[in-house]
Amino acid sequence: MAISKKMKKQIKGAYKSAGATKKRKQTWSLSIGDLVEVKSSRSDDLPSIGVVVKDNDDGYYMVMTKSGRKWHKAVKLRCIEKAETPNACK
Repeated sequence: MAISKKMKKQIKGAYKSAGATKKRKQTWSLSIGDLVEVKSSRSDDLPSIGVVVKDNDDGYYMVMTKSGRKWHKAVKLRCIEKAETPNACK
């Protein structure tokens, strides 16, 4: 038995609207000026320490370390010390 075009469109629209309401947004507790430890992807490297310079709102942060500025995932960062004032570098 074939399903009509109208019924297919209704089902497709129902799926789209159901998915749009369930989007989650991950929030991170880092802000600009925080002192962070950057975990290395290689096991033989020691973690480096830096300061958060930019926030990209999608889970990536630009961190200034002794080796320069690099973008890192928030998962790889561990906060050591919070900045005294929020968004001190803006």
